[in-house]
Amino acid sequence: MENSLQNQRKIMLSRATLIKITTAAFFVLVVYIIVMFIIDLPKTAKVKILVSPVDSKITLNQEAYSAGEKKIKPGDYKIKIEREGFKTQETELKISKGDQKYIYYCLTPEDNNKKWFKEHQKDDEVCNQIEQALNEIEKNETMTDPIFSITPYHNDDKRYYIDSILNQDNSITIKIKPLSCKADFKKILKQNALNYLKANKIDLDKYKIEYVEDC
Repeated sequence: MENSLQNQRKIMLSRATLIKITTAAFFVLVVYIIVMFIIDLPKTAKVKILVSPVDSKITLNQEAYSAGEKKIKPGDYKIKIEREGFKTQETELKISKGDQKYIYYCLTPEDNNKKWFKEHQKDDEVCNQIEQALNEIEKNETMTDPIFSITPYHNDDKRYYIDSILNQDNSITIKIKPLSCKADFKKILKQNALNYLKANKIDLDKYKIEYVEDC
């Protein structure tokens, strides 16, 4: 009988201990979540990091980072990417609240290390991924250019057409077509088209201007 009571007490103590441990663990978890939330609270910007070789050392303001999507505080950053046998890449990045920036780099091998990517398939594949991603990012950013919101503009009454084309190098060409065969009138129509673009706050210095004439 006495042994049975002792066993019951041990079970009760074990349960009480387990409850205490569980409660303490839950409390620690809650504290950890709150602390991480407070730490991440000012980190309102994001950077996506991808570099090759994949084992390169990446630092932002001398703090080490790895590949992937990271939350950071808005501000100015000095970025350094380095690896033995490759030319160190250093650049600066200004990031504002809510921004998403990309740190995508394929390091250039030193002269005595030119065959690296041929001999290291994984790093070569990542380099190709980086190149494709950068091209896609540039293309997407270019397509948000304000010129695409006001062109094509075809106005028979005003006697000129304006079109815009995204080139393979992601530059933009504006094509202006005056609807006249008279030289003097063509000049007027071309200027009218340029005035239309300026009135819509288009910075003409950013684009290639091409005039299309049928006669």
